[in-house]
Amino acid sequence: EETEGSVLCLYDLGISRVIKAVVLPGRVTAIEPIINHGGASLTTQHMHQCLRWLFGVAVVVTDVGHVLLIDLCLDDLSCNQNEIEASDLEVITGIPSEIPQVREAVTRKGRHLCFQLLNPSGTAVTTLSYIQRSNQLVVGFSDGYLSLWNMKSLKKEYHFQLEGGRVPVYAVTFQEPENDPRNCCYLWAVQSTQESEGDILSL
Repeated sequence: EETEGSVLCLYDLGISRVIKAVVLPGRVTAIEPIINHGGASLTTQHMHQCLRWLFGVAVVVTDVGHVLLIDLCLDDLSCNQNEIEASDLEVITGIPSEIPQVREAVTRKGRHLCFQLLNPSGTAVTTLSYIQRSNQLVVGFSDGYLSLWNMKSLKKEYHFQLEGGRVPVYAVTFQEPENDPRNCCYLWAVQSTQESEGDILSL
């Protein structure tokens, strides 16, 4: 973490060093990897077309409300990045039509392509989870709101405040059906003031 932002680092356990490092705006509050490979293969067909041109994608959220989809550039491990010499982001709002050309131009400049899913609102994002079964990104905020994004369309499907009101959403988890005659899936959300008492569990 730096004074003006943070640095996202990808650490290779096999060689015990950082192989990717990217400077990010704001203070990172959560990270969620959603693709660990790349290209328009069968394994990425559930993702939006723009993400299928990227090689490794991590969702990063911040204390001022950024929701960023970052290209990890796993197809190019030749560049020398570390915590000291980190790359910059090329943040794009909206989805350009020519992703391969845009990505090539960005990587040629030594940058990482990044799609801004949500503009910073000043409200901190406090939790983040990718649900593979429903292909949704769950984003929880410090004002008690929860958003669900469809990763195939990159559209926000739900945005609602939990019953605890303006209490930060600090954890979410997905539960699949088990001995349930209705065969329902559940999304559990925990609101917490980070004090010893007063946590609220919503279903």
